[in-house]
Amino acid sequence: MSVAQPRIRDALVAHEKSNALEELGHVHSSNSSPVFSESDPPDGGFWAWATAFGCFLIQFCGFGYVSSFGVYQDFYTRIYLANQPPSAISWIGALTSFLADNVTLISGPLYDRGWFYQLMIVGSALQSLSLFALSFAKPGQFYLILMVQGVFSGFGMGLTYGPCMAVISQHFSKRRTLVMSLVAVRFTNGCRYSSDHA
Repeated sequence: MSVAQPRIRDALVAHEKSNALEELGHVHSSNSSPVFSESDPPDGGFWAWATAFGCFLIQFCGFGYVSSFGVYQDFYTRIYLANQPPSAISWIGALTSFLADNVTLISGPLYDRGWFYQLMIVGSALQSLSLFALSFAKPGQFYLILMVQGVFSGFGMGLTYGPCMAVISQHFSKRRTLVMSLVAVRFTNGCRYSSDHA
């Protein structure tokens, strides 16, 4: 009787473990291939890679622009905003970079509510309009340049940054980390301004 009780207990524990594995979706068929539901990401395909490439282009245009602010800094310091100290001019690029990262606190919840396309449209439009409006700034108009290039551009980048990274998880499961790394690559070394070439 004492020998049968541990066997029954072991059988119950094994049954509970198999039930737990089934609930987690780790059930394997006889050919050891995992069973996936229809809601799992496709993990590739044309539309998945096209989405990844589009997100890469958005990141490249957004953060590549922020990374090349050294060109603007030099131009503003020497010619366009010569009446302002370099520390004040650097606030333009710093504000752009800050907003590009921190506006995701707004765009993340909006993405979760299904506003992906609206965020992409508004964010891209803000970035384009900020460059267009920057052309209206005249020499010495520091606050206009700060608002247009610092605030509007940074806010537009922040609206597109979070959703671009989050949408990858809907298209990839096994290669998600690799694809997110490829999207986040910005090739910033080629965008930096060197004073040796001035």
